[in-house]
Amino acid sequence: MVKTKAVGTRADISGKVEISKVFGGYFSNAVNAQAFIDIGIKPIFEDLPSSIKYSDFGGGDGFLGKYVADFLKENGKKVNTLIIDANPEYLKKARKLGLKTKLANIQDIKVKDFDLITMRAVNHYNPLKEQIRILKNTHNSLKKGGYLVSQISTGNEANVRMRNLIKNKLLKLTGEGEPYEWVTAEKYVKILKSSGFKWIKPVGHAPSGKWALEEQWERYNSKKRAEALAKGNVKEVEEIDERREQYMEYAKKLVQMEKFSNAGVKKEDNSHVVHYRYDIIMARRV
Repeated sequence: MVKTKAVGTRADISGKVEISKVFGGYFSNAVNAQAFIDIGIKPIFEDLPSSIKYSDFGGGDGFLGKYVADFLKENGKKVNTLIIDANPEYLKKARKLGLKTKLANIQDIKVKDFDLITMRAVNHYNPLKEQIRILKNTHNSLKKGGYLVSQISTGNEANVRMRNLIKNKLLKLTGEGEPYEWVTAEKYVKILKSSGFKWIKPVGHAPSGKWALEEQWERYNSKKRAEALAKGNVKEVEEIDERREQYMEYAKKLVQMEKFSNAGVKKEDNSHVVHYRYDIIMARRV
């Protein structure tokens, strides 16, 4: 049995989160997956061998991994695909797509000789020290000449700092420990360099993301509340509602602070909505 390390994955498992449905279905959207391919895969297509060993690290339900593998196959490559994730429920869905899977923490798994590794919205599920371990392990999992293509959730310094404060307040109230940590693109490049990558190239932006303060709470707590309500557990429902009130009060005050005036928060439909970028960054083991 794998002990899940990523705080974000633990929270997803506890909240019975369906990754395909969060944030308006961003991670099950073909347009977004195609943007990842157009920006991050097509430019290196000719450099990839005719037979490719490929893995999507933190690949969840396999949507992106299958999309990338199908593109490569449709354009004449042979592809051996492996989806690695620490969420067993997501991997069940990946297997239904016909994909090979491995249940593991990506900072610990011992695999090697990959020609291509992708990671989309993965690093921030972990505190910084674990992000460093993940990228070092990713570097060591590639062949010489192999590529890592990352899509990271990022923004300016104010944006990532504010999101970290909001999310980690939420995770504390829902019973998880170690923090999430979004980082700026500049910091991510520094982590890549310290992890052994010498060739690094930011290449563009996938469609941007956004979430309302309420949406973040509902992601981890809506199913818990519904189950407690169905069981007639009034006390648990009241406790969940009380924690929600604490979270919303904290988050609303935070996003309206002057120091976060340029952090990408907009008032939409009577909600505070946080906007952020998805940068795509290539790195190659040389």
